[in-house]
Amino acid sequence: MTGHADGGGGDGGFAERVAKLGDPAAWPDAPRRVDQAETHLSMVFLTDTRAYKLKKPVRTGFVDLRRAEDRRAHCETEIRLNRRLAPEVYLRTVAACRVGDGLVVDPAATAGPVEDWLIEMVRLPAEHMLDARIAAGDVAVGPALAAAARFARFAAALPAEALSGPAYRRRLADGIGRAAAVLAEPQAGLDRDRTGRLHDRLTALLMRHADRFEARAAAGRIVEGHGDLRPEHVCLVDPPAIIDCLEFSRDLRLQDPVAELCLLDLECTRLGDARIGGRMRAAYLEAAGDAAPAPLVGFHLAEQALIRAQLAIWHRSEPGTGRTAADWTARAVQYLDLAEAALEAGGL
Repeated sequence: MTGHADGGGGDGGFAERVAKLGDPAAWPDAPRRVDQAETHLSMVFLTDTRAYKLKKPVRTGFVDLRRAEDRRAHCETEIRLNRRLAPEVYLRTVAACRVGDGLVVDPAATAGPVEDWLIEMVRLPAEHMLDARIAAGDVAVGPALAAAARFARFAAALPAEALSGPAYRRRLADGIGRAAAVLAEPQAGLDRDRTGRLHDRLTALLMRHADRFEARAAAGRIVEGHGDLRPEHVCLVDPPAIIDCLEFSRDLRLQDPVAELCLLDLECTRLGDARIGGRMRAAYLEAAGDAAPAPLVGFHLAEQALIRAQLAIWHRSEPGTGRTAADWTARAVQYLDLAEAALEAGGL
């Protein structure tokens, strides 16, 4: 899953493009200043009213973005997928054109030779993101429940994935097995007995409640959803916006929406609000008419925590995260704590 620039065919001009795009003169909305942020696959440029995502020329286990045409295609895919939940946010793909010694961002791609492509988005108010509201200790419950209801409408409109009950259960078993294997590696620096016990408890749940898990697939509950429903991706505006879906892997987007709401609940709890995620999950279930059984909810809370712990360990070796390896190890331990707490709270 780790990403890296590839020396063979890699794009050595990326750092130069990032530097040139830091100039306010490069942007069509004539901003006063340009701020920057970095994600796993993108550099994000923030102007007064817009956010622009420039894809890194990297290759990962899921995507190869070393060529400009592939980055353009990836931008188009990301816009298409995210317009499902935030059509008012994701606007278009724009070109970064070379003009003299600088770059100009041009939607028409006619200002000069095209050097790269970006996603243009409406800049959402950072103070209204759910993670920011949790940090401020002031989550507006009404907008949060409205976001859950929007997600329910989104999920209800999606076609069911053609997946048998046994195949779905094997898919879940494989996912927790892969996560547990990563967490048990010596370089992870974690308690192998602890991760083994968590894996065994989740596996036992899958077996003990096999009929309930298989019924989810039979009922058409497995859909191509968001894939990364976390508080930093939920903006409590009117209408609520849910952004940054996991665009690089359809396979990872194939989930039970209840699992997505369990990830949201888990992350809200980790950030300091142990109530709002559960309320949003309950609002989703009510809006969706979904009587998801308690063992399924408890399983997905712990499953999502185990997978997030796996990702934390993977992130230790990635550049540009802004955290140290020790930070990521501590994050993984935090997720293991949350997995155990979820199983204990559910009597599982």
